[in-house]
Amino acid sequence: MIAIPMCWCAGNKNFGDWIGPYLIEQITGRPVVRTDSAPGVLITAGSILNWATPGAIVWGAGLASRKDVVDPRADIRAVRGPLSRSIAMATVSKCPTVYGDPALLLPRFIPKPDGVLYDIGIVPHFTDYPVVSQFFSNKHRVKVIDVLRPVPEVVTEIASSAVVWSSSLHGLIVADAYGIQNRWVTFSNSVLGDGTKFRDHFMATGRQVVEPFNVYWHDPEPQVMPPADPDIIAELQEGLWNSKPF
Repeated sequence: MIAIPMCWCAGNKNFGDWIGPYLIEQITGRPVVRTDSAPGVLITAGSILNWATPGAIVWGAGLASRKDVVDPRADIRAVRGPLSRSIAMATVSKCPTVYGDPALLLPRFIPKPDGVLYDIGIVPHFTDYPVVSQFFSNKHRVKVIDVLRPVPEVVTEIASSAVVWSSSLHGLIVADAYGIQNRWVTFSNSVLGDGTKFRDHFMATGRQVVEPFNVYWHDPEPQVMPPADPDIIAELQEGLWNSKPF
C-alpha cells in the first residue's frame, strides 16, 4: 500500500500536530509518511500554511501570525479561516473560501462518549502542562488533559467534559466539533503566534472573537462561551469533506 506523503510538525507528540496524519489515515485507509514540503505533499491541520512550498497541497492549515507569508505557488484547497485566507491573498492569486480546521471532522471517527466525566476539562498547551497540572491537582472533577498523548485519547477526554478551558487551539476546535462550551484561556506567554490562529478559528465558526482569559490572574472562573452553531460546524465539515484532495 502506497503511503501518502505529508508534512507536519513532528518534533513532539502534541496531539494538535498529529490530528492531520491521524485523520488522513482514517479517511483513506492508507498510511502516511512524514516528509518535507514539496509538490504533491499534503499540508493539513495546524498553523503551518506558511510551510507550503510550490505545488504542496494545503487542506485546512492556517497561520499563527499576521506576519507569516504564504508561497504564491502553493496549491490551496482549504484554509482554517478568513484571517489565514486574507493573509494568503496578499501573495497568492487563488485561495478558495473553504474554511475549517480538519479537526472538525474528528466526530466522524471518534464518537462522543456517553455521559460527562469531568465538570471542567482543561487543555493546556503542552508547554504549560507541568505547571497547570500541579496548580489544579486537588480540584474535584477537574481534568487537566495531557496533549502529548495519542489523538483518540485526548479527543475522548475533551469530549467527556462539560466545559473546556484551553490554551491549546485544538482543544477549542475539538470542543466546538463536539458541541461543548469552551473558553480560550492563557497560562503563560509560551504559545506560538500573536493570537491570529485563535481568532481565525472563531471567525470561521461564527463565534464571538474574545480575548483570552488569564486563569492565574482572575477570580472567579472564566465565563465560558457557547459552542459554535452546529449548523455552521456542519457546513464547514461538508466543505472540508468535499474539498479533500485524496
